Amino acid sequence: MTDKDINLNKSFLVVGCGGLGCNLVEGLLRLGAKKITVCDPDVFSKSNLNRQLYSSPSNIGKLKVEAAKKRAGELGYSGEFTAIPKEFSKEMLDGIDVAIDALDNIKARLYLEDCCSEKNISLVHGAVEGFVYQIGLSMPGSNLLHRIYENAKEPKEKHTNVITVSMCAAEELALAIRDPEEFFEMKEI
Repeated sequence: MTDKDINLNKSFLVVGCGGLGCNLVEGLLRLGAKKITVCDPDVFSKSNLNRQLYSSPSNIGKLKVEAAKKRAGELGYSGEFTAIPKEFSKEMLDGIDVAIDALDNIKARLYLEDCCSEKNISLVHGAVEGFVYQIGLSMPGSNLLHRIYENAKEPKEKHTNVITVSMCAAEELALAIRDPEEFFEMKEI
């Protein structure tokens, strides 16, 4: 990837502000993305301390998106940052160029993909479990996630570690800042 392949003059929606989401937001902030929106209704708990970048003992019980907004201020982020302490809804895609999946359940991911397809928006997918992660780029109408998760069931227990979260988020971020058309010229998914 060269600098000409990077496009930060876009508006990004990060859906979920847990392990993946915090890392994605941090990367977008430090790269200087034009507009970042993050949504998540959840608050930090003790179980988040081992893998979620903005989690700390002082943030237990506080909204994850508010910690992300505070971090944007600490870094002197000069773009537009919006923190929405709600579950994803289709209206959040208005004015968005790229959506990034940082969710932790199949049903929500499939709904996000459907909404992105309907609004003609690319979706960068990432999922983690233990030491394994997957990423993908779902172009509008591709139904990539529907094909991946066609017969999948939610795991009864989820085990995620900081190493896997960081690696997955880094690759998701690399996909998100690329021009999708240039990506598909190089490699068919």
